[in-house]
Amino acid sequence: MASNMSSLIVIPLMIIGAILALFIFWKLLKEDYETEQIFALGFPILLGGALGFLLTNLVLPSEKFGGTLILAGLFGWLRARRLKIPSLEVLEAVVPGILLFLALASGVALLKSVKLHYASLVDLVLAITTLVLFIYLKQNYRKFLWYQSGKIGFASLLSSFFYLIVRFIIALFLPHVLILGGRLMVLAIGGPLALASLAMLYLQSIRRKK
Repeated sequence: MASNMSSLIVIPLMIIGAILALFIFWKLLKEDYETEQIFALGFPILLGGALGFLLTNLVLPSEKFGGTLILAGLFGWLRARRLKIPSLEVLEAVVPGILLFLALASGVALLKSVKLHYASLVDLVLAITTLVLFIYLKQNYRKFLWYQSGKIGFASLLSSFFYLIVRFIIALFLPHVLILGGRLMVLAIGGPLALASLAMLYLQSIRRKK
């Protein structure tokens, strides 16, 4: 009975989180693209995330959130290429929605958990902190002189680097704190992605200068 009640709470909250993420995605892209294009890209991302969650949960449950993000990213990248939408524009629009979804997921875990409540709290604080960082950077990135205005991706790349590198450090030294994703994917994929975000941020800044 408790499990059924838990599902009745978790599933609607996850659906709400997905809808909110899709709304943010649409809002950030609506000035440059038609609504049909945005949803033609957004729904495959959601589909990839759902498939990633289900498949990874069957094979390696501890990595289900990592599998969700990886397959969502793959579906989004392939669809963006087909629609000829630049990947960094997609990243800039999708990152805040993902952070909101992760905050909601860790909040749900916090409500469900008793023994590991502090771990869920760490994930929740990290997701909210990164979301606040993204909003600040999105509003003020023109003030950073080394990153000239007109180049998309500053907020998403720096926020992604911050989130991924913090989780990487946690996975190295406090692996028991991780709730949203196991240690394996955080170390094997999260670390390289953090470095890739930093490298792309650097490349974006020097291209403008040249």
